[in-house]
Amino acid sequence: MLDKLTVDDFRPAVGQTFSLDAEGAGTVELALVAARTIEPDAPSVDSAGRRSPFALDFRGPADPVLPQSIYRLENDGVGVLEIFIVPTGRTDAGTDYEAIFT
Repeated sequence: MLDKLTVDDFRPAVGQTFSLDAEGAGTVELALVAARTIEPDAPSVDSAGRRSPFALDFRGPADPVLPQSIYRLENDGVGVLEIFIVPTGRTDAGTDYEAIFT
């Protein structure tokens, strides 16, 4: 199913919360900050019907910092998906994560 998703499936969820169960840390909520194509201004699907690679940027709490792994994320609009996320940075605002779809 993940191979059928495009950036357009996530754009309506920008600003919404995705919940995940972090073993040992309980439920962690990540806000979807951005849904973007890797190549700026690329269409979500090209003229041959292939999806453009895209990224999802999430922000979670400062603690815990989740290790890169596949997590089961739940969102009311998008549903339940298992996504590989990677921590990309930590600021006063929280911990940033990224998921890449190629």
